[in-house]
Amino acid sequence: MKVKLLATLRDITDCKEVCLEASNINQVIDELIAEYGSAMENKLLDDKEVRESLTILVNGRNILYLDGLETELKTKDVVTIFPRVAGG
Repeated sequence: MKVKLLATLRDITDCKEVCLEASNINQVIDELIAEYGSAMENKLLDDKEVRESLTILVNGRNILYLDGLETELKTKDVVTIFPRVAGG
C-alpha cells in the first residue's frame, strides 16, 4: 500500500510516499520506524504511544472514526500521516 508522509515526516524520508506491506496501522508505524529509525520514531511515538498530535487517514478517512490503530488495511489502500500544526 501507499503511505503518504507530509510535513516534517517527509523530511525524514526525502520522499512524498513510500510503499509498505502491513495489515493494520500499528504495523505501518512499526515498518516506518524499522525503515527510518529513531528520527521517525521520535516523530511518531511519545513514550511508546502514537502521538496524539498525528492525524492518520486511510483513504481519506480519519482512523479515529474507523478502528483506530487496529484499522485493517488492503493492498490498494492509501494511508496518509501528518502532524497537526497550530498557529495563527
